[in-house]
Amino acid sequence: MNSLLDRMVNYILSNQIVPADKEGWLRYGLEKRIYTLLVYIPFSILAVLLAGFWTAVFFMGSFFYLRSKTNGIHAKSASACLAGSILLELLFLGLFLPYLNEISTVVLVAFSLIVVYLLAPYNHPNMNLTSEEYIACQEISRIRATQLALLTVLLISWGLIEIAKGISLGYTMASALLGLAYISDRRIIEWKK
Repeated sequence: MNSLLDRMVNYILSNQIVPADKEGWLRYGLEKRIYTLLVYIPFSILAVLLAGFWTAVFFMGSFFYLRSKTNGIHAKSASACLAGSILLELLFLGLFLPYLNEISTVVLVAFSLIVVYLLAPYNHPNMNLTSEEYIACQEISRIRATQLALLTVLLISWGLIEIAKGISLGYTMASALLGLAYISDRRIIEWKK
């Protein structure tokens, strides 16, 4: 995997598609997208098996829609990412989904909305967002979080509770990973002291 990533980065840099001083950002971005694609396939299959097609589609859609701007904790390897993703999916769709109702769905979304407004985005050290980029991600995160919250409430009012549950669980998982990034970051800083 690393040799493929190295070849891609070298090709992009040698053709001056991206400036050389952005190599860390480029490597991080490519690695993140490749791992996302590798995880997406088993993640999708398991989601459909656990929750049914439409709940799974909206779970994954809301998760990736929000996570792409909020960021959050990341695994150190592709295998850890896959294992962690499957465990989280089992937790959210296998354990939490059967117990959700209209009220708990709205409560999850409200809590997640607060988390996103307070914490998003997580500026991963490999991203090195400028203050302008950070503010832009923060604004987009808040807009997306608000859109998903409103959509969830509308879907519940229209009686489409299974779709609303999928959105709320994807949304909650993205906000949980955002919060975990800050918790993990604090532990690393305290450990180094």
